[in-house]
Amino acid sequence: MKCLWLQSILLTSLLVPSLAIKAGPIEFNTPEVYILVIRPIDSWSSDKSRNEDSIETIKEKLVAFKFADSSGQIRDGGPTSIFSSRESITDPVAKSVDAKLLALGADYTNKSINFTFFHPPYSLAPSEMNSFIEAEKKLFQATVIHNGNPAGAEASTGRRKILGGILSTGLTLLSMGKLGVNTGSALTLGTGLSADIEQATRTFGKALAPIPLPNVDFSNFREVEVRKVTTGDQLRIGQVVIAYRNEKSKEIEETALSKAIVMTFGIDDSIENIEASRRADFSLRQSIWDQCVREEKCNKE
Repeated sequence: MKCLWLQSILLTSLLVPSLAIKAGPIEFNTPEVYILVIRPIDSWSSDKSRNEDSIETIKEKLVAFKFADSSGQIRDGGPTSIFSSRESITDPVAKSVDAKLLALGADYTNKSINFTFFHPPYSLAPSEMNSFIEAEKKLFQATVIHNGNPAGAEASTGRRKILGGILSTGLTLLSMGKLGVNTGSALTLGTGLSADIEQATRTFGKALAPIPLPNVDFSNFREVEVRKVTTGDQLRIGQVVIAYRNEKSKEIEETALSKAIVMTFGIDDSIENIEASRRADFSLRQSIWDQCVREEKCNKE
């Protein structure tokens, strides 16, 4: 293992170790809600080919997605098949998203690289958010350090190199029921979990992702919902945070979710902005690694 101090790391279900995490957060405010989105499309990956492919999805304005509703039931995000028309969409959130996509000139596809999944929402008290944000930052830093020197990964074989390095350390599948996660399994490295990450997993396991969320003050909100967002290429992860100022209604919840979904796609943004976010993401990851090397806690590559 490249890091001398990192004995263990938890990656929550449906993530892969080579996930590139981080991007400039996108924010949106209404009188009812505050929406914070970390878009997967903004994330750096060592796989240059996949980077280029994902940029093409933005240029083409083609999307494919599913989402979990408030009850956790998985819903289709567009026409149920390639032979169906937009008129076949019946779910209110999906219909609202469809109207927004239509206004942006976007359409649907069945290509897996375009696919985005919005995981079930997990409700957190505003008082928990500072601890949650700190836990995700620690998980992000641990993930970066375990993956090794970003510059080295980018210059070599990319995704296969990182994934192979992870597998060679010996992955241990743990029961996610023990850790409070309902998705079946998680990946851990080494012989055990560090105390802080293990405790965070027990507290926030269903919502945690290795993402450095900004330090937002959620104290004036009534309720906060967090969703992980994963992509079809399994190289990127994002997150949607929706904070409600007052008691939420079904209409407010559905309106906020539909807005967040469209924000996540990034199809209304420029390629230049997305590429700038990826460079910033890479720089952050590199700075974490370089500091670890300077402190002689990681082996220089």
